[in-house]
Amino acid sequence: MNLIQRVLKPIKEARAAIYAKIGPAKDWSTWQTILFSASRAKVTVNWKTAQAIPAYFRAVTILSEQIASLPFTVYTKDQSGNITENENHPLWPLINYRPDVNADKFTFFETLVRQLFTGGPNYKGGNALIHIMRNGAGQVNRLHLITEEWDQFEINGQYFYKVGEMPESIPAADMIHLRMYSTDTIIGNSLQKFHQDTLGRGIAEIHHGANFYGNGAQISGVLETDQPLNKEQKDLIQDSWNRQYGGPDNSGKTALLSNGVKYKPTGKAVDGNDIEARRLTVDDISNITGVPTFLLSKAETFNNTELLNRIFVQYTLRSWCKRIESEFNSKLFPQSQWGKTFVKFDLDGLLQGDTDSRAKYYQTLYNIRALNPNEIRRKEGLNAYEGGDAYGQPLASNSTEQTPINE
Repeated sequence: MNLIQRVLKPIKEARAAIYAKIGPAKDWSTWQTILFSASRAKVTVNWKTAQAIPAYFRAVTILSEQIASLPFTVYTKDQSGNITENENHPLWPLINYRPDVNADKFTFFETLVRQLFTGGPNYKGGNALIHIMRNGAGQVNRLHLITEEWDQFEINGQYFYKVGEMPESIPAADMIHLRMYSTDTIIGNSLQKFHQDTLGRGIAEIHHGANFYGNGAQISGVLETDQPLNKEQKDLIQDSWNRQYGGPDNSGKTALLSNGVKYKPTGKAVDGNDIEARRLTVDDISNITGVPTFLLSKAETFNNTELLNRIFVQYTLRSWCKRIESEFNSKLFPQSQWGKTFVKFDLDGLLQGDTDSRAKYYQTLYNIRALNPNEIRRKEGLNAYEGGDAYGQPLASNSTEQTPINE
């Protein structure tokens, strides 16, 4: 975005407020973000600077890549309550391979989640929009992930979206709108808005460390002299010092001072407090995003990572998957098909743990006749075998034989 665009953006949004009852112009906190966007740490917090914090960037990457890697497909429930994957549904190839002409399935969902957590130069953080596009027969043939500037407005109780330079507004029925931490069910709120000071502190810590290593000294201090100096002499001494001993290439050099000039150290520029502050930032970002600290810092070690992974799936990933599923299902399918045809993420693979844990998990389900051998093999990506659809008697601990049940 060039300078002219940055100047005109607030004016355009103010103009949009004339006909929009909702949107950025209604909320003063949004204007603060547009015009000031500075934290108490005196640094700018936005979609780009926040991602400069390694722990935050890592947390967003983990969330976006894990959700993008999950199986996500179309299912149908019959009158008996049996749920099967529906590969014949028109949405199946779209959902499984290429939702948008610009992105495959993985890139689509990765970008979708990253938009929610970071925002971008042209769109609001805490929100992600997908335009449901249909062919002449009314079938969905593209899910266009919006990356242009957009606004939302209301006319006679109906909501519409104005996207980029599109001449026509898009009705809410044709727009999947994922909202993050919404307080009114209409618009989402960004993490940068809610946690501006926390993220600002993390950015300031990085700036402090960069300046420290840029100066190339292990200690910070002052140059002192008993002789009176005018401004020109002061500038000359300071410039000479910085030229000879500043910067990473000059770190560790021995200083040679003359004319009564003395160097007085004032303490280390980076000490234990700085390291503790970095750790606090990792803890804060873990609390903000729900990503465990052992996934954000190499300094963290835990004995039971499998349990922590399960907690992460159950209390963080699962809720985000449900947000996406709910909005997709209520917009992609007609109301007459709600509960009968739907899309769903499969979290089983993440919940099953390592090989030993999966073996015990399958054995338990087999023993209570919840799964047959072929169903277990499909979950492991293996081909079925003849006779594997039969449900067997519980496996005896001292026997490898199984007795099929004739049903």
